[in-house]
Amino acid sequence: MQRCHELRTRLGYLLVAALISTLSACGTALPKPTPAADAVSVGGYRIELVLESDAVYGPAPSAAWQRSALPGLGARCRWERVGEAITTAWFVWGGRQLSELSGYTPTQTGTHAEREGGLPDDAVTDSTTATVYCGARDANGFHLAALRFTFHRAGDHTDVLSENLEGIERAE
Repeated sequence: MQRCHELRTRLGYLLVAALISTLSACGTALPKPTPAADAVSVGGYRIELVLESDAVYGPAPSAAWQRSALPGLGARCRWERVGEAITTAWFVWGGRQLSELSGYTPTQTGTHAEREGGLPDDAVTDSTTATVYCGARDANGFHLAALRFTFHRAGDHTDVLSENLEGIERAE
């Protein structure tokens, strides 16, 4: 029985290797896996923040929300209040400078907000790194997800090399 399991496993590896070799030899690029939505819990909020690879994002888009400092790359954010009800929360988004986008009064448990758009210019730190922030501001300060990533510009698109999501709390 053990021998059958080993043979099935080895055959599976050989089939996958053969498929990859065949696709590469034919000049077919393998699709990059799409990461699952990453989330952090910060100060009574659950915040999801992910990068989105899409040709609509860039320096001269058809809509203002698609304007991005990095061609072919944007972000999607969603926060949800998971703590007790509070008076007001503001949706915040940006790079080094945060923008308040909308307010929610009252902010009950389950209140949520979403945003999708291009990356702000000030999110790009240098020629290979960037950080985008998203979250909420309330009477207790800022509750943010910070998505730091490295990238390589490749003409009309941007390849993401690595990503790191972390939660941050900051007093006003």
